[in-house]
Amino acid sequence: MASESNGSKTRIVTDPIFWLGLSLGCVALGLLLLCVAMLPAARDLQRAARSLERLADTLNRELPATLESFRQTGLELGDLTENVTSSVRNASETLGHVNDSVSTVRRQTQRAHGTARGAIAGIRAAWRVLRDRDQPEDDHDYASIEPNRVHRDRKLEREPRYQPDPYQDESEY
Repeated sequence: MASESNGSKTRIVTDPIFWLGLSLGCVALGLLLLCVAMLPAARDLQRAARSLERLADTLNRELPATLESFRQTGLELGDLTENVTSSVRNASETLGHVNDSVSTVRRQTQRAHGTARGAIAGIRAAWRVLRDRDQPEDDHDYASIEPNRVHRDRKLEREPRYQPDPYQDESEY
């Protein structure tokens, strides 16, 4: 019996059908284990697919309105930019007009100042003439005129006159 059992064992080990069955059994067992391991992953994939489907629905509903809002905002920003540009242009033109007006007022003020000085000098001269006219000619008080001349001469003495520089060569002129 031992030899029979040894013979049948050898026959089984050498039998290709045995190895084919054993291989198929191992492959089936591996596939079964793979399917069992994939169940949680398949559930996670199913959840992710549902979530992705909800996201796609939300995007289909919300994205067109959002894009339209962005387009409107862009148009409004363009309009505001044009308004600001025209306002800045108007402000610069107004500033130019104000500048011109200030320059004109300054020139007119200088002219009026010169005219006023001339008018005051004319009034003083007229006053002197009228005052001197009331006095007889031989009674003129030249003493009252003399201090003015002295005052004027002293003023000229105080103002330095141009004197050429003694160290400067006249050939430069």
